[in-house]
Amino acid sequence: MLIDGKQLAQEILTDLQQRVAKLQEEQNIIPHLAIIRVGDDPATTSYINQKERMGKKIGGVVSTYNYPTNVSEKELLEAINFLQTKGQVHGLIVQLPLPHHLNETTLTMAVNPEKDVDGFREDAEFNEPIAEAVIRILEEIFKIEQEPTPLSPPAEGMKGEGSFEQWLTSQNIVILGKGKTGGQPIIKILTKINIPFTIVDSKTPNREEVTRQADILVCAVGRGKIITEDMIKKDSILIGIGMHRGEDGKLRGDYESEEIQDKAAYYTPIPGGVGPVNAAMLLVNVVTAAEKI
Repeated sequence: MLIDGKQLAQEILTDLQQRVAKLQEEQNIIPHLAIIRVGDDPATTSYINQKERMGKKIGGVVSTYNYPTNVSEKELLEAINFLQTKGQVHGLIVQLPLPHHLNETTLTMAVNPEKDVDGFREDAEFNEPIAEAVIRILEEIFKIEQEPTPLSPPAEGMKGEGSFEQWLTSQNIVILGKGKTGGQPIIKILTKINIPFTIVDSKTPNREEVTRQADILVCAVGRGKIITEDMIKKDSILIGIGMHRGEDGKLRGDYESEEIQDKAAYYTPIPGGVGPVNAAMLLVNVVTAAEKI
């Protein structure tokens, strides 16, 4: 069963619309996200446009501050300081990736913990949106499992009993890849909520044997056909985070949906899977930050 990230994101945005309307009515506050962007990478433009569209849809404000590729680190640090002290913003992010002459850690750590809606700081008040997106998708699957229909019976051994946390703990979770923007956020959030998991990377022996045992497989590599049909367990859950552009210029994931759709019980496509939910969860963090004022 395909998990439609666009539909799920829309449900999240509908809830945020109500929260934003309440903030405006009761406190005259409009949630404001500021994005510092360096250069003109087309993929970055696409991500930012999505955030701006979603921000407008919920009644919030998303402001993008564009800087040339040769901008100095000092100038960006000054911009970060100004925005979070005098800019009246509730959330502030430095859009990654950055040119090599800029230190990503220095710049992202310059954002105050209460405004770090990307959740990069260890002391940030928010989890990374990509991690929250994966949890939200798994919650949706758990909900579906609790209310099976004649057309969509529960997969063997997957029907949840008790709470979402109990169900998640009972699953054999495997994370493929541990990159900074993919696997690491998932590792952090599962550790935080005490959910056991296994990490698979390029040094893991017999990777296929490990992935074939996974009830939930989170794919976060970013290369084509890292996962094939023979590497997954029947009726498993596949969450695709890693993506790349194929020879045709289109975004593709670590697996081809056509190959695994009949074997996996649930899977997210690329594009249209985790991506929209990720952007929506970023705005959840922004609205939450505004509500704390």
